Amino acid sequence: MASVTRDFSITFVSKILLLGIGIGTQSCLAWFLGPGGRGSFAICFTYATILRLIFAVGCDIAGVYFVSSKRFTISEGIVHAFVYGGIGSILAIVTGLVLMQFHFSFFAKAEPLTFYLALASIPVHLFSYLLLLLVTAVHRFMWYAILSLWQATLTFLFTLLFVKLLGGGVNGAFLAILLSGLTAVLSTLVFFRWRYAWRWVRPTWQGLAAMFRYGARYYVGKVSNEVNFRLGTVILGLFATKEEVGWYDVASLMAVHTMIIPDTLITVMIPKASSDVEGKKVQVAQSSRFTFLTCGMLLLFLALIARPVITVLFSPEFEKAVIIFRILAVGTLVRSTCKVFVPYLLGTDHPGMVSLSVATGVLVNLGMMMLLLPRYGMEGVAVSMVIGYVVSSLLLTLGFLHYSQMSLRQTWLYNHSDWRTVRSIVRRVRGSLRRAAGNKGGTGDLRSP
Repeated sequence: MASVTRDFSITFVSKILLLGIGIGTQSCLAWFLGPGGRGSFAICFTYATILRLIFAVGCDIAGVYFVSSKRFTISEGIVHAFVYGGIGSILAIVTGLVLMQFHFSFFAKAEPLTFYLALASIPVHLFSYLLLLLVTAVHRFMWYAILSLWQATLTFLFTLLFVKLLGGGVNGAFLAILLSGLTAVLSTLVFFRWRYAWRWVRPTWQGLAAMFRYGARYYVGKVSNEVNFRLGTVILGLFATKEEVGWYDVASLMAVHTMIIPDTLITVMIPKASSDVEGKKVQVAQSSRFTFLTCGMLLLFLALIARPVITVLFSPEFEKAVIIFRILAVGTLVRSTCKVFVPYLLGTDHPGMVSLSVATGVLVNLGMMMLLLPRYGMEGVAVSMVIGYVVSSLLLTLGFLHYSQMSLRQTWLYNHSDWRTVRSIVRRVRGSLRRAAGNKGGTGDLRSP
């Protein structure tokens, strides 16, 4: 458990810093673009994200699994992932361009150029994210933190440059994503060349087919998970105004940002579970308990102060997002607690269970949305999200209990080791933050743990 605690502490500190930079970027977009522009950005970003996920077919998680489990070398993992992801990116862009020829109301919410820039960001986003995940696959969590912060900082600076200083508006926001993503891809490739002497190797059909088979089993879950999160934006993009989309998107982003703890644990646990016969089931169960405790306190606190936080960070024009966030907070807590079971299911070669749980949640979410949206508007969409999260979380829990053979008592009953782990994490995080604060412009210790 010591290595999990250490890697969690490193990754968590980096994600706190990433969260601060990310909120700064989103705050700039809200203040500079207003609800309408923020809504246009959300619609185009969602469009590109869904297309990328549909055609990537689990490329990212398959790459991590095959490198973590030693089935691929670093060079084989990078090359196969690039070929696999490149094919998917081309298909996604072509499909996106074809769909734009139809005059859906969705495409009237932003300029055509904005949609084109969003489509161009598909391979950049995919490869930058994929390469960062491969850094965790070789357990270099310190470098994962450094490279992630590098990309986030560039996105923030480019957003200020293109959106505010050069007046690029929504198009400037996508230019910032493109340039920061390209820089991140090159930086991560330099890292792999330096530390692992990666080189181009000839990809094999067998390797690509193996990635496809693994990715396909997780495919429904991966796509459904993102669609579930973005579904409210898509539906509102079809039936609501740009301003309403902007309000809803800000609330949902605030909710998803509070998943910093389960996201950190998932980042750390996927490679560890993949390399362990039992999938680190005891640590995964403990992580779920830890997540419920910490996320519960965080979400309660944010729900109480949501109004001043949203009006200060995103401007008073986004005050209508407050009630949406408070509704979403309930589902976010449930989702955060059970989301930590995903590394166990992926690491023990049961990605299909993840797909089943999330896809079911999406169907429930969509059905409830059709019932509640006409009568309750944005609030109805938020309630539908909560119901979908509850259903998918229940199935994830049942899957974990079934395959791990752990009881509910073993999974969720707090014990003395939990509090020792919490104290250890707090000490490590506090020490890491002190070292980060005391680093006066130097690079710090860049060695991997």
